Amino acid sequence: MTTLPSEEKKNNWRINVRIGNERMALRIPRDPIVEKCLRDGATTAGSLVSQYSSAYPDASDVQILSYVALHLANRLEQLTHEEKASNTDTRLQEVIELLDRIDDGDA
Repeated sequence: MTTLPSEEKKNNWRINVRIGNERMALRIPRDPIVEKCLRDGATTAGSLVSQYSSAYPDASDVQILSYVALHLANRLEQLTHEEKASNTDTRLQEVIELLDRIDDGDA
């Protein structure tokens, strides 16, 4: 069953965020965590726009936004890699503990 457009609107909030000089009107899920993440993300992106605009004053808006996109994509990849490594470490530790219990005759 599909959600009616009027019901979908009731389940959303309308917020405005600004990145650089650009104001964006968004419709988001009615969730304070989603709202905070979007607002914080817009602040981070805006800060990066300012930093790259200062560092490269002759760059076009597209170039600046490309730098920002690459910066954020790189950070996401680093976090994803760290999360995968952490999950692997946790699983290895669980296997080691299980093997120790088996060795001790507890499992």
